[in-house]
Amino acid sequence: MATSTDCQQNQDPLKLIREGTSQNQRLPVALDPGYAPVDGRTTAHGMVFADSYAALLKYFDATNSEAGDWTVFFGNDVSVRLAVVAVEDADAYKRNIKSYLDYLDDRQNRNEGAQLRNHLGFLYSSLGTLARQLDLLKEALPADIALKGTLQNLIRSQLAPAFRRLIAYYKAGSSLALVNSVAPSSGSTILRAPVTTFAAVLTAGLSTDWSAGRPWEAYVTTVLEDPAVYGDATADVFVRINHCATHALFRSIFEQFLKVFARTVSEAALALEGTLNNWDRHEPHYALFLAFLRLLEHLRADINSLTRRHLDFYYREILRLQERTFGSRARAPSGGTGQTCRQSSDPGRGVVQGRQGRTRARRLLCQRQGFRRQPGAGRRVEDGLSPYWGGGVRTNRSI
Repeated sequence: MATSTDCQQNQDPLKLIREGTSQNQRLPVALDPGYAPVDGRTTAHGMVFADSYAALLKYFDATNSEAGDWTVFFGNDVSVRLAVVAVEDADAYKRNIKSYLDYLDDRQNRNEGAQLRNHLGFLYSSLGTLARQLDLLKEALPADIALKGTLQNLIRSQLAPAFRRLIAYYKAGSSLALVNSVAPSSGSTILRAPVTTFAAVLTAGLSTDWSAGRPWEAYVTTVLEDPAVYGDATADVFVRINHCATHALFRSIFEQFLKVFARTVSEAALALEGTLNNWDRHEPHYALFLAFLRLLEHLRADINSLTRRHLDFYYREILRLQERTFGSRARAPSGGTGQTCRQSSDPGRGVVQGRQGRTRARRLLCQRQGFRRQPGAGRRVEDGLSPYWGGGVRTNRSI
């Protein structure tokens, strides 16, 4: 039999090979000192906060007369527009959509006709508001910001065809009295804008990227009703709305928008970092504000090191624990054999020790030159401390 330098060869080619889990991988992520930082905010959060706070401050002009608020000073910079998107929680939008779909798929709500129509309206209004906000973002970004071109291409190639189908479904649902033109009353927002009804989005209109270059009003009138997603015309309200909410074509629209939304959030964070480092067209007052936020990052980093320093003090000074580096041993998954092996200086040895200390030559593994059992492989391994503490160490005794 050919020799090998690893421990994955098995005599039985149909036997499942499981690598096991290393000691480092078994440790909970909550033991990482960076899991719960003292201050988890970023520069983007500071910009968004300043923009929101500026809307609450009254501005008085040279004649000491009230003239709006301070938003014009803290809300028009390209960086703050990107920051609003970068801090957005796309998962919250996904959870809201899922909750509406789950309500429409619950047979216990079969007799709640008004609420069924409302929740279907919530789906339309949520996606319509997202489309509106993405369009406003695309229009507000300068031409030399790459995200603007990316959004434009995504709208033309992916979102616009999907949104046209949604308009057709909405028109059919309205004609059949299966959907109410309502928005959620929970105060939910998308990109810091309150969710509005789908009818309001259609009235306000979108850019020509959504309408293939045609005027929006004329484009909407050309979209014909499509009642196919509502199923049997003789069924009751629940069956028809449920048929729509579970229809693959209907759900694919929301999945498509969610993918674009998540991509926009991630790319906005990259574009924001570019404007902070390379953009030279900030207004003087806002450039000073950005410099303050960037300097604040050093203080935040020092504050967030408190958790690690506290753990170091507790383990080293209070518990007086000794450190030693991690070994290479691994624990097999539940029900596995738990064999461990290492290279031996004796080429004549080829024995592998099992979890209970017995040789398992029939079942496996490593019957080749240069391997033998690792001392202590049959004994229980104590996990000890987190690898994040003290630079990847564990202790001689468990806590």
